[in-house]
Amino acid sequence: MTYGGSLASDVKLYLPDAINAQVGDYTNLTITSGTGTTAACTDFTADATNSTVFNGTLKGFSTAYNSYANGLADFPLAKTKWDTNDAVTYKYRVELQDNNTANKAGGGTGYQSGTHKYVWEARNQ
Repeated sequence: MTYGGSLASDVKLYLPDAINAQVGDYTNLTITSGTGTTAACTDFTADATNSTVFNGTLKGFSTAYNSYANGLADFPLAKTKWDTNDAVTYKYRVELQDNNTANKAGGGTGYQSGTHKYVWEARNQ
């Protein structure tokens, strides 16, 4: 993500729409900050320290961070604000737990999370 604003800002990540809670409990989500340019993350390098921005379940993320007011704030390296052209690459790892309930073993198709979007929003400090 590259910040293109002209004023120092806070940038927060949140998930404004509800997710399927049935699958959210069984979906692990890890968000890591670093550098890289390929969509497949083949050149991704995690930041040296504090690179894990979030590590928990999809439901946990959507419950904790569902608006700008309670959004997950992250900053480039050791900074406390985003300035013009600051850039950070974020790697999302989403993984369904090996769990018969999540997979609906013997009961047909597994749960689906539905569509959801992650929102990055900047506001001036």
